[in-house]
Amino acid sequence: MRSRWGTVLLGAATVVAVLGGCAAAPAAPPSPSPPVSSAPAPSPSPSASLSLEEDAQQRLEAMSVRQKLATMLMLHYPGTDAEDLAGFMRTTGAGASS
Repeated sequence: MRSRWGTVLLGAATVVAVLGGCAAAPAAPPSPSPPVSSAPAPSPSPSASLSLEEDAQQRLEAMSVRQKLATMLMLHYPGTDAEDLAGFMRTTGAGASS
């Protein structure tokens, strides 16, 4: 009878130890929030004097044919090496501002 109670107690102690290790760590105090700026954020919207269509038309007229075509491409280059990617961009002309 004694060995059975010893086994039960050992099992219970093991469960308590395992569950105690799973307890969540105390939460860290919240970090202070960044200060709020009173200046308004710049608006990406077209000027109030132009409609959306007029603004789009002006932007398209200012673009070269190459720039218009570049907006329709999604190029892929395998890898994440910055120098290799820069070389790819130079050879394809992707991202060129002219």
